[in-house]
Amino acid sequence: MNTFRLTLSAMLLFGLTTAAIAQRDPEQAKQEFLKRSVEDGRRKITREINASWNDEGSRVGAVDLLKQTDFREGIGVSTEQHQKIREAVEQRTSVSSNDVPAAKTILAEVSKLTSGFPPGRFDEDAPEETKRIVSELREQVSRAMGERASELINERMMNAINDNLTPEQLRKVQEFQISAMSELSYVSPSMFEALDLSDDQKQQLGDIKKAMEPEFKKWADKTLDARLRLHEKRQAEFKPIQNDDGSISLSLADPVASWDRVRQANPDIQQALNEARESGKGLADKLKVEMFDVLTDEQWNRMLNLIDNPPEHAKKIIAQMREKSEQESAYASTEAWQPGPNSWKPGDPIPEGYRQQRQERGKFPRPAGNNNVTPAQAES
Repeated sequence: MNTFRLTLSAMLLFGLTTAAIAQRDPEQAKQEFLKRSVEDGRRKITREINASWNDEGSRVGAVDLLKQTDFREGIGVSTEQHQKIREAVEQRTSVSSNDVPAAKTILAEVSKLTSGFPPGRFDEDAPEETKRIVSELREQVSRAMGERASELINERMMNAINDNLTPEQLRKVQEFQISAMSELSYVSPSMFEALDLSDDQKQQLGDIKKAMEPEFKKWADKTLDARLRLHEKRQAEFKPIQNDDGSISLSLADPVASWDRVRQANPDIQQALNEARESGKGLADKLKVEMFDVLTDEQWNRMLNLIDNPPEHAKKIIAQMREKSEQESAYASTEAWQPGPNSWKPGDPIPEGYRQQRQERGKFPRPAGNNNVTPAQAES
């Protein structure tokens, strides 16, 4: 039986300057490419949006952080540890049809339909109806694998981190994420594990997320729509090229600059992206305040110390993250953003008003065992 295999980068078709297509008709090749690209793009963007909302962000994010020498040295990762993680990630970044039962079943049907033709002759000799059926089945295989591939890959990346970092090193990853909170769109309960949460606190954080999920979904849908529209416009810039063997390749000149061209040519899409960005700020602020209210005073002070006094390696990386964020904001609205009473200013992980409110709480007596009573509750 044939085995269908995709690497994540090839499957998603992001960042490619060329893409080889077996189809011989240039326009049809481009339409097939765009159709697959939109489907793959939807899955990838959705996965990115959901990553920090789910609790896998700490581990998966560590893989990219460990590529930086400063970070590895800062949390004490040895050369041997890093090599093992690299090898594990490289070995686990591809997904075959054997990993996806639904795809394996469909591929068995493809094998039956193509097995009666000499090697390499199916496209030339098969009846048009058979070729149509095989094409549809192969599309189903790609779709089935795409739906599961990024989840499998993230699971494997998480395992690579869990298996090769010590608990103390994992804790330092979470502490870094707290220190870098000003540059993160969302906070995930998993990062607060570095503050030694109780089981009750973990349950409270889970309840907060569950209660806010409808709001998050509305924002996620809005963001997905805007980003996917931008992606579609950019992918449409690929040009078909006829190869010597008759196949078609799709090429994109200046792939990095193409994003700028699309943004400038489609102000309505950029406006939608700006609106999604601003609404995301408000949602993120609300989530942070809710989660901060769960922390005890001791945990709160530990968190403040991580934010206000990050280690040197963290300072360097946070500065790099901030620079990248500023570059991505270049197309944002030129109107100054006006924060609300409890909102963050850009680059500020915690609003000054909330810090003062939290400090005031400490001046009121609290019932034993409850460090999160508001002043009004304490007075009553």
